[in-house]
Amino acid sequence: MGDEEKFVVAIENILDNALRYAKTKITVTAKKGQKSVRIEIHDDGDGIEPENIDKIFLSLYKDKTGNYGLGLAITKKIITYFGGSVTAANKENGVSFVIDYPLA
Repeated sequence: MGDEEKFVVAIENILDNALRYAKTKITVTAKKGQKSVRIEIHDDGDGIEPENIDKIFLSLYKDKTGNYGLGLAITKKIITYFGGSVTAANKENGVSFVIDYPLA
C-alpha cells in the first residue's frame, strides 16, 4: 500500500540521519505483523535533547549542529500520507526511529 519510491525516500532519510549521528553502529530491524510492518532504525549516537524530540519532524527544524530537518519532515509526510506513523525515541544507547506501516 503506497508508493514504493516514496517509501524508499522515507527510509533513506532516516538512514542518512543515522549515518550522520552514529558513533559506530546502526541497526535496522523489520517485523511483519498481520496488518502492518514495523521498521526500527537505531543508531548509537548521543541522542536528541528531550525538549527537541517532538520537533525533529517539523520542516526547517534546526538541530544543535546547525543542520535543517527537511529529510525527517519529508519522511513524516510520506509515512503519514499512506496511513503509517513514524516516531523517534532516545534509548539508553542511542536513538531509535520506528515506522509502523500498514500492509495492503
